[in-house]
Amino acid sequence: MFDHICGKGNYTAVFCGQGELFRVKELSQRTEEYLGFIRTAGKEYISGGISADTRDKLNTLLYPRDVFERMADASWGIDTKSGEKQDDSLVFTKQMAAMYRKESYGGRDIVLDMHYTDIDKKIPYHSRKRRQQSDGGFFGRIYNPH
Repeated sequence: MFDHICGKGNYTAVFCGQGELFRVKELSQRTEEYLGFIRTAGKEYISGGISADTRDKLNTLLYPRDVFERMADASWGIDTKSGEKQDDSLVFTKQMAAMYRKESYGGRDIVLDMHYTDIDKKIPYHSRKRRQQSDGGFFGRIYNPH
């Protein structure tokens, strides 16, 4: 459509393939960072063109592809084995876990005990099959009031 209106090659396109993440307020730190790059690109554009550095930032995915795919898969809320609808609190926990990067924690698995106090539900979550440390405790317990 832009080719028709402006003529082929007579405009500068900016495309964000993971754009649906902008509606998720919990991801606003990352999406606001990206919007900052958009603002910079706009200022540069009216001054003669978008710099290579800004273009590189705009071409970087919001999240690595594997993280984005795990978040997207979790958002469906369907158990992949049974096909049953999953509890919303488990879906939310899986989406948060999708952003976990094991290399950030010295290669260790993380075990959390999530307690959603507003619905009085506890969900142990683990980055692998093991749910608890060998001593039976958790690496962390998070209380989420809403």
